[in-house]
This record gives sequence, C-alpha cells and structure tokens, in this order.
Amino acid sequence: MKTRGQIKEEAKQLIKTNNLFITIGVITLLLALPSISVLFHQPLHLSSKTFSPGDYFAYSAATNVLSVSSGLFIGLFQVAVYGYLLDVLDKKIEIRQGFLNQLTDIIKSFKLRNFITVFAAGVIQFIFTFILIIVSACFFLLVPPLFIIGIFISMFVSFVLTYSFYISIFISNRGNDGDTIYSIQKSRVLMNGNKLTLFIQQLSFIGWGILNVFTLGLLNIYIRPYMLAADTIFAKDILDKYEAEKIEAKIEPTVELNK
Repeated sequence: MKTRGQIKEEAKQLIKTNNLFITIGVITLLLALPSISVLFHQPLHLSSKTFSPGDYFAYSAATNVLSVSSGLFIGLFQVAVYGYLLDVLDKKIEIRQGFLNQLTDIIKSFKLRNFITVFAAGVIQFIFTFILIIVSACFFLLVPPLFIIGIFISMFVSFVLTYSFYISIFISNRGNDGDTIYSIQKSRVLMNGNKLTLFIQQLSFIGWGILNVFTLGLLNIYIRPYMLAADTIFAKDILDKYEAEKIEAKIEPTVELNK
C-alpha cells in the first residue's frame, strides 16, 4: 500500500496535468453557486416586520429547491469525476488539453451503474442509521440516558458504513465484478482495516479547509479536485492489491504442478 504522503503527492501531479484541477474545481464551484447564494441573499421584505407567512413559505420552499438541486448536480458531477479519474489512472483515457475537452471527457465518464451503486449504498446506510435512531427513541421512554448512548452508536454506525461502502463506486466503474450489491459487498470486505486509514487521509486536508475559509471558498477550486484525486488513488491502490493477490493465488498452483 502507498503511504499517505505518496498518495497526496501523486494526487497533486494528477490534477496539475494540463491544469485538470481548474476544470473540476470551476465546474464544482459553479454548481454550488445556487446553494451558496441562498446564504447571502434574503429579500428585503422578509427582513421587515410586514412580511406574510406566505412570503416566508415561498422563500423557504425556493431556497430548499435550490439547495437540493445544487447538491444533486454536484453529486452527479462527482460520480463522473471519480469515473474519469479512475479511467485516467487505469490508462483507459488521457487527460487532454483544454477546459472543454476535459469537461467533455468527464461527462462521458458518467456511468449510470456508478450512480446506482452510490445511491444504493446511501439507502442502505440510511436504513441502518434510521433503525438505530428509532430503537434509541424507544429506549428514551424507558431509560433516558440510553437515548444519548443510542444516538452516539447510530452516528458511529453511519460513519463506519460510509467508509465501508466508500470504494464501491470504483469497483462498479471497472465493471468486471457484477451487479450493484456485489460492488457494495466487495467494498465492505476490501475496506476492512482501511477505513481508519482513509479517514485520516481525508482529515489531513483540514489545513486546506481552514485556508479555504479565508478565501471565501475560492480555494475549493484546487482543494476539491485534490481530495477527489487522493480518494481515487487510494481506492485504486486497494483494488490493484486485491487483484494482484487474486492473480497470484490462481497462478501459484500451476507453478507447483509444473515442478
């Protein structure tokens, strides 16, 4: 396995190739603008004492639609970026020069099976977390302190499932192992012993996140592609190691027979 330093250095070089980070970062920022604008925009009449409940409802509904739509498009774009970066690392495509060429290749890299895999993993995570929260609420009626413990357990389970299913999209992208559930199950197995490593890797970007605050989010143009590239390299490293061990396991008996 590559070290965290090696992964991050490789990620830097990857996104700097033909200024790929500009394409990924700018599009991500543009997709986030609707939800960002909600934070800084509020009609004057809503801040006055004369606004009606209908005005407030209409404004809340509009902002919620903008936020959800923005989040959905960012999610779809991220699915495409993950697929594109893995294809680049697998030598299936090259990073072309030019903003439009790169954007076209990223959009072409969107695969419906990848989105379905991510969606299914999210649904499974939600169901398990929701069940635990309901159980915790039942405990609250009997022993109130157990409710707090139950909430912490629910959060922990959600955290574990997030990282257990994290590389399912990359397994799905390679498209050589079957259906959505298989990709999720395989991710859960391969992430055994690697969840904390990935969490620490992502946590190591906290310094960049602090700097990003002082740039009002503009630094995300570089940070987001950097993090996505690091995640992809991490996942590829795990998948390549698994496939290498699988190949060795098949070849070894043949070698013995030849002797």
